[in-house]
Amino acid sequence: MKNIAVALDLSNTSNALIEHAKVLARANKAKIWLIHVAAPDPDFVGYDVGPKYIREDRAHTLKQEHEQLGELKNSLTDVGVEAEALLIQGPTVQTLLEEIDKLKIDLLVVGKKGHGLLHRAILGSAFDSIVKKVHVPLLAVPFLEN
Repeated sequence: MKNIAVALDLSNTSNALIEHAKVLARANKAKIWLIHVAAPDPDFVGYDVGPKYIREDRAHTLKQEHEQLGELKNSLTDVGVEAEALLIQGPTVQTLLEEIDKLKIDLLVVGKKGHGLLHRAILGSAFDSIVKKVHVPLLAVPFLEN
């Protein structure tokens, strides 16, 4: 195992996912790829971008996410674990699967949040879509919603 990807939503579960990946990376002398797929810009999905303040808010959000990813990467490299961080915009599942192929990932680490039946029925689950489509081994770390 040479490359481990950690799919991050930059929530309070990120550190726990990284800790699981760190153990595996050290045991296998593998590199960790921290991947956050940010929502696409509104014009990407067919909406007008809107007023300037909306574009500025979106840019500010992306900058914060980029900085957070950098801090998470540094938490790994500071303890001797080889790591890279990627922030990519696009449809979550499709974009993540494309990166897995490009980076020749050997293992994907993801969090599994316990959403209720109604939530899954209406919105579906990115986790469920990833499980159905991913072609590399998957480590799913369960988390309960508060």
